[in-house]
Amino acid sequence: MQTIHITNNIQNSITLIPDYFIDRHLATASGEFVKVYLYIQRHLKDNQPLTIQAIADHLNLTETDVKRALSYWKSECVLVIDDFPEPAPALYNSPQSTSPASTSHPPYSPASHSEAAAALSVPKKETLSPAIVTARMEEEGISHLGFMADTYLGKTLSQTELNTLFYFYDGLHFPVDLIEYLLEYCVSNNKKSMRYIETVAISWYEQGINTMKKAKEAMKIYNKNYYSVMKTFGISNRNPGPAEANYIKKWLEDYHFELPIIIEACNRTLASISQPSFPYADSILTSWKKAGVRTLDDIKHLDTQFHSTRKAASNKQPAAAPAAQNRFHNFEQREYNYQDLEQQFIRKVNGLNTKNNE
Repeated sequence: MQTIHITNNIQNSITLIPDYFIDRHLATASGEFVKVYLYIQRHLKDNQPLTIQAIADHLNLTETDVKRALSYWKSECVLVIDDFPEPAPALYNSPQSTSPASTSHPPYSPASHSEAAAALSVPKKETLSPAIVTARMEEEGISHLGFMADTYLGKTLSQTELNTLFYFYDGLHFPVDLIEYLLEYCVSNNKKSMRYIETVAISWYEQGINTMKKAKEAMKIYNKNYYSVMKTFGISNRNPGPAEANYIKKWLEDYHFELPIIIEACNRTLASISQPSFPYADSILTSWKKAGVRTLDDIKHLDTQFHSTRKAASNKQPAAAPAAQNRFHNFEQREYNYQDLEQQFIRKVNGLNTKNNE
């Protein structure tokens, strides 16, 4: 393997890039976002506020591109950015980044990222005028996005639908490739309504899904879990319906059950009623949720307790039922000698016969 030797001939000024940025973000962030981050790092030591217009002019980007990049790094907890007014917002460098200690960033974890994403409120969708929509469609990236949307949806988008498309780009700050994947994902599930696509986009935004890589990873997990539940129920020729999907979402996201626990509930449903039933499985999982079940071992413990209680109840002798008290039993029972009664009957019959013969 050929070795590459690199020599740095510029010694008068150095910009430090934290290792965590290279390790965690260099491969996933878009090139424009990286350019904005590097430019900000270049001016950290100046300790002076930057304007979005200055960043856009220097990097040959639009101000919208710079805003999207800043929002992205803010959502990734890479930069701390003060809220800025229009039309000339000011960007202030992250206080954490101005100190040498900032190069030792805490390890990334999905939990911390989810908490940061959850703290972001969903941006409000603005209604653009037809003139602005027409002007935006002249932009190179937007025109390509509009063409892809027309292709995926099989029609020319209306002004309202284009406004929603711009909302994904300007409001949610989704890069173009993520919006294309969003359209492809929804259309592949036979969902071509822009209202439905917007619902999915907002859901992704709330989950911190802001790159196509993150979207593909999330959808891979989503499809695996939903497919596994449907397969356990013996349903393999279709996707889950809305009600079925809501049940699975409830078990995964509201109850926070791992997939093996859900599969166990589905298997017990089939064993009990011999047919797939999401409501029946939901009753099982709801009872487990109330019992504090978190693992399969917890379920085994509940089973052991149930069988022990049932066995103890079966070993108890049932109490004798008290004699019924009614008017037919409110007298003293008589004792009879049935042999004496028989002899008395025989003698009576013989006596009657003798009397008749005389």
